Amino acid sequence: MSRIAVIIALSCCLLGCGHQSGLNAALADYSERLTRVLALNEVPAVMVPIQPLHYPERRPLRLDLPDFQMDLLDFLKLLTCDLNTLVAERNTGLGKVLTDSQLWRYEVKFVRLARTCADQIRTTQPELAGRLLSIANAKQTLQPRVAWNALWAGPEFQAFLGLRSPAVSEAFLEAEGEDTARSLSQLVRWRQEAIQDVADFEVGLERVNRDLIAFPRLGEVIYQMELAVTFFQQLNSQLDQHVVRAPVCRERKPNEKSRILMNVLTQIYVGRVQPHLADLQRLYRAWAPPLWALYQVSITGLEDNALNPALARWVAVYLAPTPKGIEARFQAELREHAAVWNRMLAQCGMAAGTP
Repeated sequence: MSRIAVIIALSCCLLGCGHQSGLNAALADYSERLTRVLALNEVPAVMVPIQPLHYPERRPLRLDLPDFQMDLLDFLKLLTCDLNTLVAERNTGLGKVLTDSQLWRYEVKFVRLARTCADQIRTTQPELAGRLLSIANAKQTLQPRVAWNALWAGPEFQAFLGLRSPAVSEAFLEAEGEDTARSLSQLVRWRQEAIQDVADFEVGLERVNRDLIAFPRLGEVIYQMELAVTFFQQLNSQLDQHVVRAPVCRERKPNEKSRILMNVLTQIYVGRVQPHLADLQRLYRAWAPPLWALYQVSITGLEDNALNPALARWVAVYLAPTPKGIEARFQAELREHAAVWNRMLAQCGMAAGTP
């Protein structure tokens, strides 16, 4: 392994806690120093990624839900069942304006209570029990659509996945990502398996929603990964041209310029830029896989025409583990940057195998 590759590979372990300013500032400093040492013609821009895909708005993501109506007299006959209280609450002023997340909790609880109630009145009111079971089964069938609205079309996912520059860059330094990763994995389990403990689901969903709107968010991580991809695409191209046009050293002998460049590599790139990049990769790898799994299970059972094409494109670029996905592009540019450094310093006899 080359000296440059070793330096970059070890940086995440050795320098993961010492970076105090944002990625944009670190990239700007790094770019300016390289430009000054190598006399590059243009400083790569680092302010805005090139054409990132934005998470779709809520309205086009929402799926329609049918309205189930029960005759009032039938409802009054349910007074001995706990379902009575739930339906009464649903028909209050507040109950008629439930959020999508609240509606998901209501529907899960309704199905459970309706089936329990049907069992209780099966002997005395068999016809009503049959109607209740029919409604419960129909509502169970629609739960993938209810859950979709609560998740992919809900305000929490809008906040968690919306692409934007981080409001507080230092949040990346403190975020372990484990709570959010567990919450995303819990959502996958709730969608894969029948929810047995309704009370635990109600409390758990509230906790999950709090985790999703905390800082930092995946949309912020993706935004900065796109920013890094854009930056390194530009910088790698400039450095590659410079290697050919103006070699750093003559006759493969180190000089003052090569020594300054090595300081820029170790102190600025490894010391300031790499820790930010490591944070982005760590958080992305903690959150994107369970979210990708959640998307896969969420679209199961939905009609093809119910799937939003804009969301499908967003998922393909930012969640799917493909060669064109954000992580693959991010890693490719960083590998190329290490290779560019090796090509530059090879001109000074400082490449692989040189102490």
